[in-house]
Amino acid sequence: GHFNGAKWGQDEWNMELDYFNQFVFSENNHFQYLSLSDIQGLRAPLLAFSDSMYSILKKQNYTYDTSKVSSKAVWPTKDNYGIWQFPLHNIKVTGRYTISMDYNIYTLQTNAQDTLKYGTTEWEKAKADVVNTYMNYFNNSYNGNRAPINIGNHFAMWNDGLYWEAMKEFAENVCGMEGVICGTY
Repeated sequence: GHFNGAKWGQDEWNMELDYFNQFVFSENNHFQYLSLSDIQGLRAPLLAFSDSMYSILKKQNYTYDTSKVSSKAVWPTKDNYGIWQFPLHNIKVTGRYTISMDYNIYTLQTNAQDTLKYGTTEWEKAKADVVNTYMNYFNNSYNGNRAPINIGNHFAMWNDGLYWEAMKEFAENVCGMEGVICGTY
């Protein structure tokens, strides 16, 4: 439902995850190739998590969460529930910090308004800013503690596909490098 679950108890989180399972695994879904065991992690809607969420994640056999934010690239760690914490990170986009997620960059660049059109000078500059940001984020880790980086991407067509195109260019730049494994979650 993409609700704010920061104040939810176990019952609300259970209902939300049960609804998700019903939606994804119903007979009329588009995810026929998935099984319940394929879903192992969560990024809470609005990054709004609670301790109750982690209790339910453990009960439902989830293994990781990407709902928290770290000020720097850190190695994932297990929490008290045995859930791997793989946080998003604060990254610098044209001198301003935001979370390593396309929606947050979209909000930073154009106040979450679709004002940039593919092929224009402004669109190309904004895309280059995103690619450069991702490359700086990657290089700081690759040449530093080598912690995995975490870029949350909604694959929405915001700003005429700008963030999709930036992610593709970034992946083309780094995914073939020695010692780099690119994966999804």
